[in-house]
Amino acid sequence: MFANDTTGIVSSRQSDFSLLSLDVSTLPIFYRTIQSLRFPLHVEQVLDLRSAINLAVDTWQEPPLTRDHREFRERLERTLEKSDIDSRHRERMLKLSAFLRELHYDHSRQSSERELRLRDKQGENAYAQRQSRKIGVIWLLGGLASALIWFFQPEAGWFVKLLTVGFAYLAFDYFHALPSLARRQEELRKELNDLLRARVESIDWTALIHRLALVLGYKKERGVEVFRLRTDSETDPGSPALH
Repeated sequence: MFANDTTGIVSSRQSDFSLLSLDVSTLPIFYRTIQSLRFPLHVEQVLDLRSAINLAVDTWQEPPLTRDHREFRERLERTLEKSDIDSRHRERMLKLSAFLRELHYDHSRQSSERELRLRDKQGENAYAQRQSRKIGVIWLLGGLASALIWFFQPEAGWFVKLLTVGFAYLAFDYFHALPSLARRQEELRKELNDLLRARVESIDWTALIHRLALVLGYKKERGVEVFRLRTDSETDPGSPALH
């Protein structure tokens, strides 16, 4: 899609938004991208953002007007009334906000479920490490005991000798599994940290609506230039400048 750090923040000055999509999987990147936008943007960035947003909203079917959904719309309507958003676009902004709210609900649910799975795997891995150490020690002690019998009773039969070798192999096998289990535990820890870092715990609706309205052209703010055209020095050599 485009380069971003582990928190999903994208530099608006350098990013190409042409491949940006808006769904549950990309919500963290989209939300943090919008919140971190620095105006003015290039005109093509604004067009790409508008295209991604409008495409997602146009293909989304708004759910039935449940009590919870109705209360959300009423709260949002009060917020929009206090803003400078053009009244002609308020219904569109309501639909966009309801869409983002549903994405955030699904994102939170999926993220929580994945967190539980990762923590379960961490617990299973920690248990496997404890068992490997415990059983490895048992086999090691058995090998030492049979080795002592072999040492102090040279006439001991092949059974004791084979038993010593068998115990040693089993102890080695269990201890040998510990490094790979430890590496897997570290991988799970990183996956969990990345998941928690990327999670959008809550949405600042006031700030989000303000920025989306600016990007979509639903409001204007004095002193804020939402986009600008590229200058000759910013275009590729030999390519015509945008006007």
